[in-house]
Amino acid sequence: MKNFISLTAVALASLYSIPSWSDTSYVYCVNGADRTDWYWLEDDDENPVLAQGKWKREDLTTVRFFKVFVLSEAIKGECQSGYLIQPATSATSHWHLFQEKSDGTCLKPGFVDIYRKGRGKFPNVTTGVHEPYSLTGFTYCDE
Repeated sequence: MKNFISLTAVALASLYSIPSWSDTSYVYCVNGADRTDWYWLEDDDENPVLAQGKWKREDLTTVRFFKVFVLSEAIKGECQSGYLIQPATSATSHWHLFQEKSDGTCLKPGFVDIYRKGRGKFPNVTTGVHEPYSLTGFTYCDE
C-alpha cells in the first residue's frame, strides 16, 4: 500500500511537469499538388513556428471523423506559393487541418485523414488521405 501511494504521488507530480501538447501545434507547408515535398514553417531566426489553439475532432457522420487544430490566434508566417499550411504534433503526424473558427465553419485547405470511430484510420479510403476541399458541409477560409 505504501508503494502504491508513493507511485501515485510521483505520477501526479509528473503530470504537472509535462507540457500540454494540445495548446500548440507545429506548422508545416506541403506541396498542394501532390504531397511530394514539405517543410517546417520557420520564423526569421529559423525556429519552428508554433500555432496556438486546441486539438478537436470534427464528425463527418456517426462513424467517421477527422481532426482539426482550432487556432486561438493567427499563424505567424505563410507558406510559399502552391503550398498548403497544415498542423502537426511531429514529423510523422497524420494529415489534419487548421480551423480558424471554433464553430467548425472555416477550414484552411489541406490534406486530411478520415478516421472511423473505434477502429483507427478509416479503412475504406485507399490512400487514407482526402484531397483539399473534399469535405462537404464545411466552408474553407479562402472561399
